[in-house]
Amino acid sequence: MIKRLTNTKKELDAEIGSIEDDISGTEKSQSDLLNFRNKEAADFAQSVKDDTDAVALIRQAIGALSKFYEKNKIPLELAQKAPEYAKDEDKAPATSWSGSDYGGRKSESGGILAILSMLAEDTEKEIADARADDADAQAKYEKQNGALQKTLDAQEQTKVTLEEERATTEEKIDAAEEFKTGQENDKGAEGDTAKALGTDCAWVAKNFQSRRDKRKDEMQGLVDAKAFLAGVENGEDPIAPIF
Repeated sequence: MIKRLTNTKKELDAEIGSIEDDISGTEKSQSDLLNFRNKEAADFAQSVKDDTDAVALIRQAIGALSKFYEKNKIPLELAQKAPEYAKDEDKAPATSWSGSDYGGRKSESGGILAILSMLAEDTEKEIADARADDADAQAKYEKQNGALQKTLDAQEQTKVTLEEERATTEEKIDAAEEFKTGQENDKGAEGDTAKALGTDCAWVAKNFQSRRDKRKDEMQGLVDAKAFLAGVENGEDPIAPIF
């Protein structure tokens, strides 16, 4: 029985070791997933900050250009016209930067502002898309981590059950060993008792006859003493010779 229980304990030890490895693996998966998500979130936050700062700068540029054009009474065109070249296609068109009064390319002013506005809107759209992607990534992380947590909870419960079975098995082994030790002690005690009885019997057998003879002498002495006392009571001379 003890051997069978010992083998059971060894099997439980092996199962507990295996489930502990599984638990470590699940915990590592959770840790890796969390680290990846944290890095992903940090990259998202930095990206949004950069894009937000870029939008702010673009809006500032639009505001500054708008004020500049308004100050110089330059009409803002919605469409950007291509520059007109001279008959000589290899000769660049003349610019309007010369002179004390800057007029700029009136047909291009609105185009520049439109481009900047478009860049700002595109960047804001990228921010919105990034937020949506981050929300989706967070949802996926929570789903995956939740599944890992359920696995981990089940593994830990299995470990607890196995440890309880091992503790019960160890108690049974201890009880069986105590019972075995008790039996061995009882056999030893029986042997000691038998040995003692054998010694006593041998002593009785050896001394029985001599003690029996002594007992006869003692009883005869008592009979004689009784007769002597009876004679004294009847007035007989205790030292008179008997013929």
